[in-house]
Amino acid sequence: MFKKSLLLFLLLFLINCGGGGGGGEDSGAGPSNDPPVASFSASPLSGAAPLAVNFTSTSTNATTHDWDFNGDGILDASGVLVQYTYAEAGTYTVTLTATGPKGTDVLTRNNYVTVSASPPAALFTAEPTSGKKDLRVEFSNSSLRYNTSVWDFGDGNTSTEDNPVHTYTTAGNFDVTLSVVGEGGSDTNVLSGYITVDDIQTLQ
Repeated sequence: MFKKSLLLFLLLFLINCGGGGGGGEDSGAGPSNDPPVASFSASPLSGAAPLAVNFTSTSTNATTHDWDFNGDGILDASGVLVQYTYAEAGTYTVTLTATGPKGTDVLTRNNYVTVSASPPAALFTAEPTSGKKDLRVEFSNSSLRYNTSVWDFGDGNTSTEDNPVHTYTTAGNFDVTLSVVGEGGSDTNVLSGYITVDDIQTLQ
């Protein structure tokens, strides 16, 4: 029993000595002594502004990771995992510079991220929304991301003014529709029965 234990101890000792020596020799020629290779991925690669994109550097043999997210040659961020928000529509070139003990490598991906314009949102208010005819109503356009607008006042009259004033000369409940168009598309907002106009009461 003692001889078996001694043999096992000697065998383990020799294995450990051999492993340690091999590790020392390999460490001098390991990957850390190779030049860096820049590589990266990102998600999402397209969407409406504002678009938040997560970037991941998969570079090898690099200790620093420097990013230019919009192709202007200016450093925007550093790190392996970074996020950048594109506020405006456009197609963007992304560059990663990976630097390590053995040099620098640069990877540029042209037209890598595509950002589209956000769709408009048709919004409005009016004052007053009820009263006797002839009722003069002031409309306020509070729409977002739009270039042009068209109003339908529900009584057969329309307007392309931004903040129109309209007078209702007949009694009734009127639907008001605002349609807007922007770089990201179009939107329509309909408020049913929004304006209430009563007849003028006559004295008996």
